[in-house]
Amino acid sequence: MLLVKRMRHRAAVFAALLVVVAVASGLIVGILEFLSTAESSGVRSQLAQRAGADAALQLTLASDPDGAAQDARVHRLIARVFRDGDRALPVDITRSQVSSNPVQLSTGVKAFVASIPGLESNASLVDGAWPRAPGDASVQADAAAALGLTPGEELTVGDAKLRITATWRLTDPLDPRWVSDSLLMQGLRGVVLGPIVVPQRELDAIGAATDTRWAIVPRVATVGAGDLDIIIGGWRTMADSLSADRGFNLDSLDLGGEFVSSAAEVQSSVSALGAVSPAAVSVIAAIAVIALVELGRLLATLRSTEHLLLFSRGETVGALTRGACGETAGVAILGSVAGTVVAVVLVGQPPGLLGATVWIVPATATAVAVAVVGTTTFLAARSISRMQGLEANGRMARMTGLAAPIFLGIAAALAVWQLRRYGSPIIASRGGGTQVDPIAVLAPALALIAVVVLVLSATPLLRAPLDRASARSTRPALVSRSLSRRSRLFLAPFVMYALAAGQLTLAAGYAETWGSAYATTAALRAGSDLVMIASQSPLSESVLSTVRGLPGVTAVAAIDSEQIEAGGNPASMIAATPVAIATLASSAGGEFDARAAARAIAVPFTGPVLPHGVADVAVSLTSDSTAPIELGLVVADDLGVQREIRATGDHRFELPLGHGSWKVLAFVVHRSLDGPSELAITSLTADGLDIPLGGGWSATGFTPLAAALPGPPAGAGFSGAARESTVRVTPPFGDLSGRVVPPILISSALAHAARIAVGDTVKLSVDALLPAFDSVVAGIVSAIPGAESDSAVLIDDSLVEAARARLYQETPTPAAAWLGSSNPAKASAVVREAVPGGITVGALVASEDRRVLGSAVTALWFGAVGAGILALIALVTVAGAQLSTRAREVFVLRALGISDRQLVSTRRIELGIVAAAGLAVGVGAGIVVAALTLGPLARAAIPASYAALPTEVGIQPLGLAIGLAALALSLGLVIVDYARRVSR
Repeated sequence: MLLVKRMRHRAAVFAALLVVVAVASGLIVGILEFLSTAESSGVRSQLAQRAGADAALQLTLASDPDGAAQDARVHRLIARVFRDGDRALPVDITRSQVSSNPVQLSTGVKAFVASIPGLESNASLVDGAWPRAPGDASVQADAAAALGLTPGEELTVGDAKLRITATWRLTDPLDPRWVSDSLLMQGLRGVVLGPIVVPQRELDAIGAATDTRWAIVPRVATVGAGDLDIIIGGWRTMADSLSADRGFNLDSLDLGGEFVSSAAEVQSSVSALGAVSPAAVSVIAAIAVIALVELGRLLATLRSTEHLLLFSRGETVGALTRGACGETAGVAILGSVAGTVVAVVLVGQPPGLLGATVWIVPATATAVAVAVVGTTTFLAARSISRMQGLEANGRMARMTGLAAPIFLGIAAALAVWQLRRYGSPIIASRGGGTQVDPIAVLAPALALIAVVVLVLSATPLLRAPLDRASARSTRPALVSRSLSRRSRLFLAPFVMYALAAGQLTLAAGYAETWGSAYATTAALRAGSDLVMIASQSPLSESVLSTVRGLPGVTAVAAIDSEQIEAGGNPASMIAATPVAIATLASSAGGEFDARAAARAIAVPFTGPVLPHGVADVAVSLTSDSTAPIELGLVVADDLGVQREIRATGDHRFELPLGHGSWKVLAFVVHRSLDGPSELAITSLTADGLDIPLGGGWSATGFTPLAAALPGPPAGAGFSGAARESTVRVTPPFGDLSGRVVPPILISSALAHAARIAVGDTVKLSVDALLPAFDSVVAGIVSAIPGAESDSAVLIDDSLVEAARARLYQETPTPAAAWLGSSNPAKASAVVREAVPGGITVGALVASEDRRVLGSAVTALWFGAVGAGILALIALVTVAGAQLSTRAREVFVLRALGISDRQLVSTRRIELGIVAAAGLAVGVGAGIVVAALTLGPLARAAIPASYAALPTEVGIQPLGLAIGLAALALSLGLVIVDYARRVSR
C-alpha cells in the first residue's frame, strides 16, 4: 500500500515515464515491422514476376522400383531442408518421370517417354481425346507433327504397344511446375522429340530406365525475406543432405531450376532495408534513454526528503532501489505493451507473420527503464545516506564526461571506416546470400551521437567567454553565469534537440541522396521510361504490331541486347537506331545526352529507302525458271522495328505504317525444287515512284547452312543457287568485312577495364554468325542506357539488323523494346494485359522496386518524427525537473530584487539558447555524418548500381525546413509554458 501511495503522489513523473516508454517502444516496433513488411512485400512482388525455371527448383534422381517410397522420402527430406525452426517453408512439389534416354519407336526414330500426373488439367487438347484405356498415350503436339503421329495411330515404343489418342500443348508453358523444360514446351530436347506420355503402368511396360523429377515451387505469396536464406542455403547443400540420408541413388542426381538465382538477386535488392533500421531507431533509443535518465533524476530529487524519512525508520538503500525498480517495471510494462499494440495495429501485419521484434523491443524497453531508474535511485539514495552526494556525483560526472567521448569516438570511427571501406552495409553471408554488416550498419547513428557528444565535451571551453560576458551586472550576466556555472542542468535538452535535429538532417539527406541516385540508375538500367523485355516469350512481329496499336502507346522501338566481346573484354551491347535513342532513350536527369549519343553513333544507310507513308511496293525481276517465285521483303523503320512481308503473285508488297521511312534490308527468295538458280531484281517502285537499287548487293544461300553466292555484275540478284532452299539478297550496308567501320559509344567502366580511349579501334564479336568487325570509339559515357552490365557498348542498330538480315535465315526478334507514351504508368498496365506472360513490362514511374525500397525513406522520416516527439517529451520532463531543483533559487533571486518578469525572461532565454544551440549543432552534425555515411547506405538500396556513377549526397531542403520549423515551434511552446510556471 505504501508503494502505491508513493506512486500516486508522483503520478505526473510516472505518467511521463509511461509515455516515454510507450512512444519509444511503439516507434521502434512500428519502424522495424514497417521495414520488415516492406522487405517481405518486395520479395513477394519481385518473385511473383518470375516465371518458368526462374520460379522453381528441380531435383532429379534415378527412379527406384518402389516409386511411392522414394517420393515419400524425398518429401520428408525437402521438409527438413526447407525449415525455419518448427515452421516448414510452404512449397508445392510435383513429381514426374521421364526416360533417362530416348526410346526406340517402331517408326525408326527415338523419342522420350514420360509419365506426368495431372497433365490433363494443365494442358489443352490439340487433337483427339485424353487416354482412358490401357495402352493409350498422348504426345506433345509439336513433337507429334514432327514424328508424323496423329490420334488413332498405333506404334511400338520400347517393349510396349501403344495407341496415340491425343496431342496436346501446355496451357501455361510458363507455369513454374514445368521448369521451362523445352521437351514439354516445344516437344524437343536437343535433337530428340517427345514426350510420349503414358500412365505409370505403361511406362513400366516400355522397359526404359527412367529418372524421377520433383519440381519444387516455393509459394511466393507466403515467402518472407528471411526465408530466402533458408532456401538458398538448403538448396546449395541439397547434394550433401541427399548423401547424408544414405537412402538415395545419386548416380543420376541433377539439381535444376533457377529459383536460387532469382532469390539471391531479389534478396540483394531488398536487403538494404535492413541496413536502414539501425539508422532509423538508434537515435530514438538514445533520446528515450536520456529522457529516462532525466525522469529518474527528477524522481530521485522529488523523493530526497522521503528517503531521509525512510532512512530514519530503518529502510536501506537496497530496499528503496528495489521499490523504485518494481514501480518502474509495472509502469514500463504497461507503456511498452500499449505502444507495441498500437504499432502492430497501425502496421497491419497479420499476427502470425510478426517476428520476435514484438516481444524483444518491449522487453528491452522495460529492462532499460528499470535499470535507468533503479540506478539513479540507488545513486541518489546512497548519496543521501552517506551525505556525500555532491562530491561523489561530481567525480562520477567527470569520469563519465571523459570516457564517453573517447569510447563513442572510437566506436563511430570504426563503424564509419568499415562502411566506407567496403562501400556498403550489405555483405555476403555464409549460406551464399547476403546479410547486414553489424558494424557498418551502425555508422550513421554512432557517428551522429559521437559528434554531438564531442561537441558537448568541448562546452567547458566556453566558460571563460561566458564569465567575461557576465562581468556587468545585467540580465545577460545572469543568463551567462547560469549557462557557465550550472551547465549540467542544460546538457539533456542540448543533447536531445541536437540528436533530433541530426536525425532529421539524416532523413532529409537520405531521401534526397537515395531518390536522386535511384532515379538515375533505374532510368539508365531500363533505357527508357516504358520498356518490354523478352524474358520468356519472343517480341515477335505480331506482338510489336499489337503493342503499337494500343491506346497510350505512341512509338515502339526495337532494341537488340547481347553479351559480346569488345576488345577481348566481356561487355553488354545495346543496339538502337539513332532515332530511337534521340526520342526514347532516358536522359537519366542529364546523366546521358541522348541526342548527342544519337549523332555520335549514326551510320549513313546505303541501300534502298522507301519514303514514309508508302503502301504499295512492286518488284520487277528476271530468272531462269518459269516456276512461281515466292518472294519476301525485309524492311526496318526508323525505330528499328523489322517486318518480313510476303509478296502477292505479281511481286507486290503491302507495307504497314511504320515510324518514318522503311529501309530495305533484304529480298528473300524461298526456292522450290524447280525454282530459279539465277535471279536478278531489275527495279523497285513504291506507290509508283522508282526507288534506286544502287550497287554492291550480295547474296547468301541457306541449305540451311549459310553460303555466299555469286551475284549479277550490277544490281541485286544471285546465281548458282540450285541447292539452296532460301536465298537472301542484301544491300552493301550490312557488310561487316571492313567496308563500314561503325562509330560506337562505350561506358567508362569498359574504357577503364580495356584501357580504351576515344578514337581507338575496337574489335566487336557480337555472336557466332556475325564475323568480328572493327569499330571506332566515338565517345566515352558514364553508362549505356538499357545495358545489363557496367561495361557496355552502344551501336547503331540499323547496321546490326542489316548484318543479321544478310546472315540469318530467319529474321531475329529483338531482345527488348522501348515504348513511347505520354502516360507510361497507365500505358504499362494496358501493355501488360495485351502481351504474353513471358514478356516483362516495366515503367519507371510505376516501379515496384521504387515503392519497396522507398520504404527506407519513409522509415527514416518516421524516425525523425519519433525523435522529435521524444525530444519534446524529454524537454518537458527536464523543464519540470528544473522547476523542482531550482525552486530555492527563485526565492534567492527575488530577495536580491529580481522581478518575476526578469526571472521569466531569464529562464526563457536560458532554455531557448540551449535548445537552439542543440538544433544548430544537430544540423551541422547531421550534415557531416550524411557526407560520411549516406553515400554507401543509399547505394546499397539501389539495385544494380553503377560503379562508375558516384552517389552524390544531398539534402532535401523542403523536408528539412518543415522538420526544423516543427522542432522550433514545439520548443517555443515548451519554453512559454515553462516560463509561465516559473513565475508562480
